[in-house]
Amino acid sequence: MDNSYFIERLRKTKIICVVRTSQYFDLRRAFSALIEGGIDLIEITATCPEFAGTLDRYVEHIHSLGALCGVGTIVDMSTLEVSLRSKVDFVVSPIFEHALLEFCNTHGTPMIPGCMTPTEIHVAWRSGAPVIKTFPGRVC
Repeated sequence: MDNSYFIERLRKTKIICVVRTSQYFDLRRAFSALIEGGIDLIEITATCPEFAGTLDRYVEHIHSLGALCGVGTIVDMSTLEVSLRSKVDFVVSPIFEHALLEFCNTHGTPMIPGCMTPTEIHVAWRSGAPVIKTFPGRVC
């Protein structure tokens, strides 16, 4: 997917729903309800139980409903590779890891790295991140 298409969808929807659970249950009904409610960007975190074993099925279901499916909490190359094999539309990470961003850019998959400092944001942007999230979002 090209970055401009992803950014266009993000501008339209204005929200990415992050799905994170601590125990396994079938999420397809929840995904359908989100999409029916107008949220067409869904992020499944790699911390969900049975992530690798269910991702293909969830991506296929979300795509069949016309939405984009991304993965989140990506912090290592092996999890990123599993995710890209499942044909996810975007990748989100709580960190900026240049190798992960470069791999996504090479494979044409938009990546949203998490950055906290102005320097991290600048380096991520200059490295080709189409969107950057400030993370953590709340600092006390």
